[in-house]
Amino acid sequence: MDRSPRATLAAPHGDTLSSRASWLIILILASAPLLSTAPVAHAEPSPVPCAYFFYGQGCPHCANVEPKLHDLVSTGQADIHWMEVY
Repeated sequence: MDRSPRATLAAPHGDTLSSRASWLIILILASAPLLSTAPVAHAEPSPVPCAYFFYGQGCPHCANVEPKLHDLVSTGQADIHWMEVY
C-alpha cells in the first residue's frame, strides 16, 4: 500500500490537479459578487404624502382632527388639501 502524500490526496474519480482547479474556479465565481466595487445607489427621499381632507363647518369630528392635520402640515410631514363639503 502506497502511503505517499500524492496517493492520499488523489481524488477517487479523477486527477487531483483538475479537481482542485475546478473547485478553485467554482470558489472564485461564487465569490465574485462579494468583491464587486459597484457604487451603492442611495435612495431618493420620499415625497411628502398628499391627502385630501373633506370637512364640514361645525362638525365636532372634523374639529377634533383639524389640529392634528395642521401639525402635520406645519412640520412638513404632509401636504393636506382642505375641501369643505357643507
